Amino acid sequence: MSSYRRIKHVDVNEYTGFVMRLLDNPGEIWWHAYDQQISNSARSVLLVLHSMNGKCSFDRLEKAYVALDAHRGQKYGYAIRPGSWRSALRELTDAFVSSTGSGLTFINPSVGDLMNKVLNSEPENAVDIVSAATEFQQYQRVCTIARSSDANELHSYLNSNAQKLAPSIEILAGLNQSYKYETSELWFTQSLDYRVATLLEFADSSQSPAILKIAVDLMGKEMAEDDSMDVDPRLKILNIIENAGWEKIQNLYNLHSALKAKMLNPDTSHAWSAEIFSIAEYSIDNLLWSDADEKSFEALCEYYFSDCFTDELSGCSEIQEFESLAQTVQEIGEANGWDVSAELSSIHEPLDEMTRQEEMRADATQGEWRGGGQWW
Repeated sequence: MSSYRRIKHVDVNEYTGFVMRLLDNPGEIWWHAYDQQISNSARSVLLVLHSMNGKCSFDRLEKAYVALDAHRGQKYGYAIRPGSWRSALRELTDAFVSSTGSGLTFINPSVGDLMNKVLNSEPENAVDIVSAATEFQQYQRVCTIARSSDANELHSYLNSNAQKLAPSIEILAGLNQSYKYETSELWFTQSLDYRVATLLEFADSSQSPAILKIAVDLMGKEMAEDDSMDVDPRLKILNIIENAGWEKIQNLYNLHSALKAKMLNPDTSHAWSAEIFSIAEYSIDNLLWSDADEKSFEALCEYYFSDCFTDELSGCSEIQEFESLAQTVQEIGEANGWDVSAELSSIHEPLDEMTRQEEMRADATQGEWRGGGQWW
């Protein structure tokens, strides 16, 4: 912040104001170093890492970096040299990024602020990220940043380039990729529903027929699959269609009806208590919620309580999990006027026993401490 190169043009009487401006906008602290002091390849690393939400494993990051750096090198005319990946890491480590052991993360949140500024002030960077992306979540991340309140320029620029980006987005949308969480042995795959929701939001914003076609085609693929899918992204898609500003999305009646029917079908809806409650909330004062929908929802709830509730209850192992399930089941009962006293009793029996054991352990620990005598 106070390096000579940064402050040499600042009048001594304006120095305090200069520092306060930097503190008010942390991204400014990093701008000079990003713009003047690191290589193009290092910038590619930062752009890719930002598109991965600021944290990524080395293998995924390197793959995405190679694609983006090659794209930017050809587009902007800079040479890609052997070893540029490792050289870029050396430039950035302990300055912009730090190692997690298995990957990289921004050294602090203000680097993320800087990269938001880079994308908004030079939005062609976002177009480059999407054009060369190796994972759908990179495109999704750019869209999320563009929807933030202080990214109007980026938002407009992406909308105006929607048709140009459509071929790259179509490839990304069709990828069936699985990723490993850095902090565990768990793997995750982003469902088609989540991808469709992102595409529909962008289609509505850009009013791009090409993006809308990708979204509709992908949803057709999802509807043809037999696998159960999550409720939450489906509710998001329904809400996007119902609240869209673009008439072509508002007119997706058949898609809306088919998606809702599949969501309410016990054979294809992965709905436990939290999802059941989300559907109940969605139905309130919804003009598109019909009597037939209500009957299907009641059947879904009956299926949950007869076939799924016991499984969800047996999966609870901590007091907070039992309490959360009890609260959700009670809310479902109150929202629908149902008697869920039997289900609540089956939750409170193990919950009360676990609470009693926790209190006994706490009393025993306190007793041991009191009986240990004084150390002096």
